[in-house]
Amino acid sequence: METENTTIDAPAPSRARRALSLILWGVFAFVCLLSFTLLKLPEERIRNLVQGGISSALADRGIGFSANEGRISIGLGISYVMKGVTLTPPPPGEPAKIEKAVISPSILPLFLGRLGGTLRLEHGKGYLKASVSRRKQDISATVHASAFDLGKTGLFPLLAELQGSTLLSGDVTIQGDPSVPSTLTGSVSIGLSDIVIDSQSISGFTIPRLSVSEGKVDVEVDKAKATLKTLRLGKKGSATDDLTGTVSGNVALGRSWPSSTLNLKAEFGLSQKLLKAYSLLDALLGAGKRADGSYAYAITGPISAPMPAPAAQP
Repeated sequence: METENTTIDAPAPSRARRALSLILWGVFAFVCLLSFTLLKLPEERIRNLVQGGISSALADRGIGFSANEGRISIGLGISYVMKGVTLTPPPPGEPAKIEKAVISPSILPLFLGRLGGTLRLEHGKGYLKASVSRRKQDISATVHASAFDLGKTGLFPLLAELQGSTLLSGDVTIQGDPSVPSTLTGSVSIGLSDIVIDSQSISGFTIPRLSVSEGKVDVEVDKAKATLKTLRLGKKGSATDDLTGTVSGNVALGRSWPSSTLNLKAEFGLSQKLLKAYSLLDALLGAGKRADGSYAYAITGPISAPMPAPAAQP
């Protein structure tokens, strides 16, 4: 009795699968080539290349840069690790110091024509990680922070142009052309804790030390509109918060930032310490004062020239 041998031919791989395989092998080869090239380059040359580029970029803003240590790290990817980073703003600003900074280039987006990378800052138990890619004028950016101390690092004055501190946690996702607000989409969900504004002189006026226990920002950006789901400072009725308040409404995003228009309502309260420091403040805000001593204003008009008006009583 003859036995018939049956052969089942495996289906030939599709064109898409072959293309994907070629791309993946190409990425693998590129990463290997880049890794071997970096390994052969002298450490000093790499350090001068990376840190020199950072110094040049920050110099345009008048900020000096230095790092006590810098090295290449090759693990799951290629990164440049710096320790003891110092950012020095123009006088009279104080230097900002960060324990550790890691910069990693993004390889895969290169095959889609996008340039990008990841920056991770670490200080104490907190960290901040930002990933950005760019194609022509469009950017795609994500930021995640966990108990990152803007005070101890000294980054608060660089970001807010005020002497102070706070702990930052939360996430930001944004896509589009930053120069054309109406193209932006994304969300902001940020929490602040232990907010302190140090006593200082602003525009010739000396402000006392101010403290706010917490803050929360939740914003959705879509279809040329930024909707403020939550914008809150302090706790209503708190005896220790020097400033409490909420802002609600939206911003209609135009083709430029100055042409974008506000439709907001702000309700806030000021501590006696703040009112005593500025004796005319209550008189200036008197039109929007309510029976409980708080203030409420509607803010409309273009961002370049906002128009506040007393809000109607609830």
